[in-house]
Amino acid sequence: MTGEVIEIGLLILINAFSAFLIIVILADSLKIRLNLWLAGMTIALIGWVNSAYLGFAVKEPSDSVFFYRANDVFVAAFLLTAYLFYIVGFLQIRKRIVTIINLFINLSFIFLAILTPFTTDDVIQKEWGNEAVTGLVYPFFLLYAGILALAIIFLLILKYVTFSQDGKVKVRYFLIGTVVLVIFNIVFNVLSSLLFNTVKYQHIGDYSAVIFLAFTAFAMLRHKFLNIKITLTALLISIIGVLLIVDILALSHSLLEQGVKALMFAFFVVISILLVRSVLNEIRQREELARINSELDKSRKRYFDLASEQKDVIDVMGHEIRTPLTAIIQTLKVHKKYTLPFEKKLMAEAKSSKELTEALPLFFEAMKTIDRASTHASTLVTDMLETARLDKQRFELNYEKFDLVETVKSNVEIMSKTVEDGPQNVAQQSDQPLVKYQIHFEPPKFKEFIVEADKTRIGQAVYALLNNAIKYHDPAKKTVEVNISLTRKGNYAQITISDNGIGIDPADIHKLGKKFLRLNPKSSGNLQRPGGTGLGLFVVKGIMAYHKGYLQIESKGLTKGSTFTLQFPIIKKGTDNNKQE
Repeated sequence: MTGEVIEIGLLILINAFSAFLIIVILADSLKIRLNLWLAGMTIALIGWVNSAYLGFAVKEPSDSVFFYRANDVFVAAFLLTAYLFYIVGFLQIRKRIVTIINLFINLSFIFLAILTPFTTDDVIQKEWGNEAVTGLVYPFFLLYAGILALAIIFLLILKYVTFSQDGKVKVRYFLIGTVVLVIFNIVFNVLSSLLFNTVKYQHIGDYSAVIFLAFTAFAMLRHKFLNIKITLTALLISIIGVLLIVDILALSHSLLEQGVKALMFAFFVVISILLVRSVLNEIRQREELARINSELDKSRKRYFDLASEQKDVIDVMGHEIRTPLTAIIQTLKVHKKYTLPFEKKLMAEAKSSKELTEALPLFFEAMKTIDRASTHASTLVTDMLETARLDKQRFELNYEKFDLVETVKSNVEIMSKTVEDGPQNVAQQSDQPLVKYQIHFEPPKFKEFIVEADKTRIGQAVYALLNNAIKYHDPAKKTVEVNISLTRKGNYAQITISDNGIGIDPADIHKLGKKFLRLNPKSSGNLQRPGGTGLGLFVVKGIMAYHKGYLQIESKGLTKGSTFTLQFPIIKKGTDNNKQE
């Protein structure tokens, strides 16, 4: 009695586990053929194990024969789905003739099991249970089952080396399950009959199919089993399902009651599958989100790596270009100091020589062109290096106290001298009349305006804005006017540079200060915009940001000029040292 209770308990656990697998498989996806065949194997297994036990345990011989023949049907269905799952699906060995042979053998055996006694002829009732008397076909089918099992094992081993790491893990699980199934069935179904002349424990060998199925299912769905949420959900549903089946078969008192409970069970199965599928969908979405986040992190890292490499290249190239440029500029300074002052004298003395009269103007013009180009290139390289420092956050400020009036005045004088010599960055056509440049600095009412900041950087920002005011002049106007003012606004110094140049479309003002930005006028075909990189304003904004100030840009529109305002703290926390009158 105790053994029977244990066996029934074992059978309930097997059914619960099989139901658990079916729920997980059905909820996963039946569009995948491997899942479809795995579900078929599981259903066939439930029928195999239950029919074997019922054939062994029922009292009526006719019922026992019925269940043993049903067992033959389920075994054939199990072998057919195992062939489709392993050989056709997983190993991708799709030989049409082999598939047809397997279909023919298994379907023939099913047909014979249902309609003839050639698989199970009769039963012999013994004190421990019913023993099946096999028919003429059964030994041949048993031979086929053994060959199929060995073929699966052999092919899995043969193909093992061709699989990826994940595929190899699956193969190992498949091999363990298949070997256990073969060994158990040889011991309990074959050797016990040959050596001890009994099949008393034959159905125990059948239970090994559950071990086989467990390893197979875990290999295919182990990632889902490792998720505790889906595992507990499916397990709870499986236990409830088995209890409902027991209630239907053992505790119902009428056929009507069984029918009603069966309908409730069917409804429960549908709801359970939908529930597990919703949990699986949630898991998939989280996994997909995690995958996308991982890819975004990789892309972000790659972007920053590439950006860093680009900044390094700009940094290195800037320093490499600056070296020869410095040599050229120094040579030109010597030329400007000792040659250009005597240009008119040399031209006058060269009138006696026709060759010199033709050559000297070209020489001096070429030197001026080289001077303008090298100055422009030097400014560009400086902007590139400053941009690289800003991008790498290596921009350092050397704070000192200095007179802001003198710094602004000095840069105004440098720019005035530059335009007198011939502005290097002015976009002016040769057929246009020469323009007049008026750069006017209105000093503040006080003699000194002491600030604490980086003197070089502030001067650099002022010069860059003056250069822009000259560069972006309006060719239609004969006079280029640039006005500079210096005021104090609370605890801030304010430098304002306004011009009557080509102006800016108000809709584009917010774009200024971005790297490599070049705005093109949207109207007035007479306007011309010289080449530029956009790095100058980017650097100016960076200088102001590091000083905890800002750059303000204003314009009423195209052809209406622009106003640029630098505003930054007068001094760090401390005493105000400005002397005013």
